[in-house]
Amino acid sequence: MYKYFFILFFIYSCSNNIYINKDGWIKSSHLKSINNISYLDKSKKKYVVKKNIIIPKNKTLVLKNGVELFLKNSAQIINNGTLIIGENNIDSLFFFKDSELKNYKKYYNVFIYSNKESFFYLKNNSVFILNNSFIKNIDFKIENSDFKINNSIINNSNLNISLSSLNFNKSYFYNTLLNINNSNLNLNNCVFKKSKNFKLNSLKTLNFNNNLIFNNSSLLINNCNNISIINNVFFNNNNSLIINNKSGFNKIYNNLFIKNKTALEIRDTSMFYIVNNNFDLNNTAIKFNNIINSKNKIISNNNIYSFNK
Repeated sequence: MYKYFFILFFIYSCSNNIYINKDGWIKSSHLKSINNISYLDKSKKKYVVKKNIIIPKNKTLVLKNGVELFLKNSAQIINNGTLIIGENNIDSLFFFKDSELKNYKKYYNVFIYSNKESFFYLKNNSVFILNNSFIKNIDFKIENSDFKINNSIINNSNLNISLSSLNFNKSYFYNTLLNINNSNLNLNNCVFKKSKNFKLNSLKTLNFNNNLIFNNSSLLINNCNNISIINNVFFNNNNSLIINNKSGFNKIYNNLFIKNKTALEIRDTSMFYIVNNNFDLNNTAIKFNNIINSKNKIISNNNIYSFNK
């Protein structure tokens, strides 16, 4: 009997439950607040959230460096204001010797995770900033918002985003589904591995630069105007890049396409500039589908093709 109570005591003593008021806001005992900005500080114990957190309009919630947050019972974070996870500096990073990097969370300022069906939910001109954070098993539903990801890991998540302004920088997306619609996307210096599905649809602007895309199913760019795909590496993908646009131009400069089943598939009649790319060891370098023959539709210069089948 005593052993049973000891185990229960140990389990509950290892966490710090966050209590939510009737409006969905965090009770003041957990927060430090200055005007409309509230801070959740680092704790020796992980925080546990069992009910939805609702950030009101015109309020800001900041999760400071060192916070570990577990979303239990499918809890959601619903942001109608501003949510900032992690700070720009890296003073709180943990360093340890691990040649296989098995425990990624130790390298990041904030760790947020769930076991099932938890969400970040944003709409109504809200702002969401992720800095130096590790996010695991949490999905994103974002509409009409401003969303920035900096130096973070997104692991086993689904991102469904529309009508938003997006800036993703220096981040790692693993086993992640991305479905982005009717938005502005700047994506730089990121890594995508084992992405289940990667669809960019009807984007107003797309700058896709200096990224590594490997072991993925496909990247589909559909009905997007005036895209720039520059200085990327596409390695060992099924269909590494599929473009299906009807108008505008597509700049594909200085990319490496290596060991893909299909490196580049063109399905449309928009303008293409394919310049200074290297196609190496692919089953198919460039595939054309449903394209109207026109001498002015594709400009191709200084590309290298080697050992493609």
